[in-house]
Amino acid sequence: KLTTIKNNFWAGEVFPITYNLNVVRRYFHSLATNVEWPATPLVAEDWSKPDPSEMLIRGERRVVSTQTTRAYAKQAGRSTLKPATQMVNLMVGTTGFGLFSQATVEQRALQSSPQDITIQALPPSPTNFSGAVGQFTFTAKVVPTSAAIGEPVTWTIELAGTGNWPDITGLPSREVSNEFQVVQPKSKRTMKEGALFEGGLSEDVVLVPSHPGSYKLKPVNFTYFEPQAGTYKTISSEPVTLTTTTGAPETPARSNPGAPVQFSL
Repeated sequence: KLTTIKNNFWAGEVFPITYNLNVVRRYFHSLATNVEWPATPLVAEDWSKPDPSEMLIRGERRVVSTQTTRAYAKQAGRSTLKPATQMVNLMVGTTGFGLFSQATVEQRALQSSPQDITIQALPPSPTNFSGAVGQFTFTAKVVPTSAAIGEPVTWTIELAGTGNWPDITGLPSREVSNEFQVVQPKSKRTMKEGALFEGGLSEDVVLVPSHPGSYKLKPVNFTYFEPQAGTYKTISSEPVTLTTTTGAPETPARSNPGAPVQFSL
């Protein structure tokens, strides 16, 4: 069987899918292949590893193997979870007699039934919608908040959470006074090991002040769709005040006759 927790999901919503293999114990020999499932048009993670166990169901011992994955659909409309297939070695009889008897093992392909699901289109989105669907946190920090002219200041923003990460291409833009030299950031994406839908995205902007003063770095806003609530949400970083100074004047080094020349790089 292939099963989902419900039959209706939002476009971009990540949902779990469970694959269950159930074989009468006296027929089961071994798993011959991994489960094969054509996920298209869904975007899906790899299946978890099989972990067969035995259970007593209605007086019959059975081998039960359960695997899980997660997926999401990009487009709204009716969709079908295609059948999953797995090759299983089954004991279908014996040959010989007594001590010389031997199990006859044949390989059979077991296939699940297809399952229909409905993908709902997202409601009309605000202009600053990022395309992210899921649950996210958004943080920002500035280090240091006080610096001299020419000293670098790092402004870091980070998005983290669970959602449709393959469709999240970047972070929101930021505004800063033109009295700063700006080193353009490179985004760094860090995903949880073995996961396609859990991770984080961060950017470090380096600001180099050219004038003294007090500057307010405006909050950065990130808008995403939360499937559980069925609404758009905007999370914002806190505003930061950055103070720049001229710095302490350098003290010239005393020169002594015959002493090595002192200089700085």
